[in-house]
Amino acid sequence: MSVPKADYSVIASGYDQGRLLPDETIGHWVGLIRDRGRLTPGSLCLDLGCGTGRFTIPIVQMTGARAVGADLSGEMLAQAASKVATNQVFWVQSDAEGLAFRHGTFDCIFMSLLLHHVDSIDRVLGECFNALKPGGVCLVRTSAHEDMVTMPVYRFFPKAWEIDRDRLPEIVFIEDSMRRVGFAQAGHEKVTQTLVSSVDAYIDKMRRRNISALTLLTDKELEDGLRRMEDHFRSIGDAAALKEVAAEQLTLVIGEK
Repeated sequence: MSVPKADYSVIASGYDQGRLLPDETIGHWVGLIRDRGRLTPGSLCLDLGCGTGRFTIPIVQMTGARAVGADLSGEMLAQAASKVATNQVFWVQSDAEGLAFRHGTFDCIFMSLLLHHVDSIDRVLGECFNALKPGGVCLVRTSAHEDMVTMPVYRFFPKAWEIDRDRLPEIVFIEDSMRRVGFAQAGHEKVTQTLVSSVDAYIDKMRRRNISALTLLTDKELEDGLRRMEDHFRSIGDAAALKEVAAEQLTLVIGEK
């Protein structure tokens, strides 16, 4: 079944400004990728749906592993390649549902908020299973429905909620899919991440359409949501507003081959 997809060729140039995460948050995620993915210096990690390399590059810098950043969008890859020159990172244009890699290539495959952009989750995870070495690990960073309902963005942009409610897979579906395609074990853990340090930074993220569902809204739908959000934040004050937006909970699904 086809799902609504953002046009990353259009949003590539401004992607990083809207998706910027604090250094401590990136460091926390890379630590999890290293530990759960069992990365050591010299390991080979695939960042699937790497976008502009916001995880790919820190993985190499902070773990000593080598990495391949793969994305369907040539424009996103161009942004990634412009950031760093190193022989530890390779950029490859590839469809997640038909990976251009030999079987048994990678020690770890990581993907962040990718599966709601594909038509067949089983196909993607099957491709990952094949591309992993025996004993390799697949890590899926995603949002669970029970956590999404607590995120302010969906309260103020109800159409974005409708889009993502329908296309983001339930965690149990991802785990079941991993088992269907051959993974020996599948489980998950919750991860709380710091998102912003100020209310203004959160509003700016929304204005820049920092989640892909916002790129599918009309300008009027975006402006109406921003107005509702700003009115709400003013009504409760900065301290209470920051408490609502400073952090959010995501899920890391772990499949072991």
